[in-house]
Amino acid sequence: MTREDAIKTFDWTLEDWRSAENDGKISLIGVLSSEKWEEFEKFHAIRALAWAYMTSPQKAIEKPDYWEDYRSALHDWLRICVSPKPPDEFYFQTCTLKGKDGKGYTLDRETCIKDLMRDGDGLNSFFFGSEIKTLDKEGELHLRYLITWFIRRYDLKTASWLLQQLKKYQPRPESKKASPTSGSGSATWQWGGAFQGLFLVIMLVLALGPLLTLWSRYVYTFFISLTYLALPLGVIWLLTDPMANLYIRLLVPRMAGCIIVGYLPLVVGIETWQAISFLAQSPSSWQMLFLIGLAAAAAFGYLILEIQHITLKRWELLCRGFRVYTLGLGWSLGIGLVILDMLALSYQKMDEHIFLDETQLTWLPGLLGKIPWEILVGYVPLALLIGIFLQIIWEEKPITEPL
Repeated sequence: MTREDAIKTFDWTLEDWRSAENDGKISLIGVLSSEKWEEFEKFHAIRALAWAYMTSPQKAIEKPDYWEDYRSALHDWLRICVSPKPPDEFYFQTCTLKGKDGKGYTLDRETCIKDLMRDGDGLNSFFFGSEIKTLDKEGELHLRYLITWFIRRYDLKTASWLLQQLKKYQPRPESKKASPTSGSGSATWQWGGAFQGLFLVIMLVLALGPLLTLWSRYVYTFFISLTYLALPLGVIWLLTDPMANLYIRLLVPRMAGCIIVGYLPLVVGIETWQAISFLAQSPSSWQMLFLIGLAAAAAFGYLILEIQHITLKRWELLCRGFRVYTLGLGWSLGIGLVILDMLALSYQKMDEHIFLDETQLTWLPGLLGKIPWEILVGYVPLALLIGIFLQIIWEEKPITEPL
C-alpha cells in the first residue's frame, strides 16, 4: 500500500472499513501510522487509523505493541470528537464522506463517539488496560468524562448506560468481587434501581392523590411518609457510593436549584395562590387546565429548542427532551410537596377567604399539615417554567450542565 492508497481511505465510511479485506487494512494501518502527514491531512489520517484498528481483529495484526498502538489511535480520535472546537475546525456536520458507493455521508460527532465506545452491546476494549475486561485508570477517566459529556448534551440514556458499564468493569477488592453465579451487576447498582423504582411509585401516587385519598387516607399518608424517608436514605446511599458524584449529575441538580428559585415568586406572595384557587373552583375549570398546559408546553418547548442545537434527529430530539422534562417534573413535584406541606396552613391563616369554598378543594394529608392538590398541580409546571427561564437569564450553559 502507498501513500495515495491511504489518502483514498479518507473518504471511506466506517461501514467501508468493516467490509474491506483484513490484509488490505493491515497494510493501510502501517502506512497511516508511519507517514508524516501535512497539517490539513493529519486529522483525516487519525480518523482513518482509528477506524482501521476498530474493524481489524487483533489476531490479524501481528505487532508486539499492538495494544498500546490500538489505544493510542482510538484515544487520538476520541480527543478530536469530544473537543468543543476540534483543531482546524475539523468537519463535523460540514464534511461529507463520499464512501465507496459515492453517495455521500455526513460525519456526525455523537455517532462517531458511540461507534468508538460500543462493541456490540458491550463496552469497547479500548477502555480496558489489557485483554482482561477490567478498567484501568485511563479507561475509567475516559468513561467518567464521557458520562459528563453526554449529560451536557441532554443524553441521559447513554450517560446512564456508561455509568452502568463503569460499575460493571471497575476493579474491586478481592473480598468484594462477585461470584460467577451472582450476575454482572453490583449491589450498589441494584440499590440504585430500587431508588429509581421508589421515585416512580411516589410520583404515581402523588398524581393519583385524590383517588387514593377517597379510597384510603392512610394509604396516601403512608406514601407521603415514604417521600420524606427517601431523602435521608438517598443521602446515605450516595455517601457510601464511590461514584456518588456521577449519580448526582444524572439527577441534574442544576435543574433542581432552578426550580427552587422558581418557587420563590410563587410562595412569597399569595396572589398566585389565590388565582389558582379561584380557577380551580370556578365553574369553567378549563381555564386552570389551559394555564397548566400552557406552562408545561412552554417548558417542554424550550428544552426541545435547546436540544435542536445538538441533534436534529426528530425521534432522538423528542426522547432526550422527554427524559429531562420528566425528571424536571419530578423535581418540581417533590420540591412543591415539601413547600406546600410547610406553608399551606400558614397561607390559610393569612387570609380566611383565600380558598373561597374550602370544600371544593381536594386536601391531601401531609406530615406537617394539609396539602391542596389543585394548588400543587398548578405550581409544578409554573415553577419548572420559571426555573428554566431563569437559567437562560443567568448563563448560557444547558440546564443539564453539572454543578
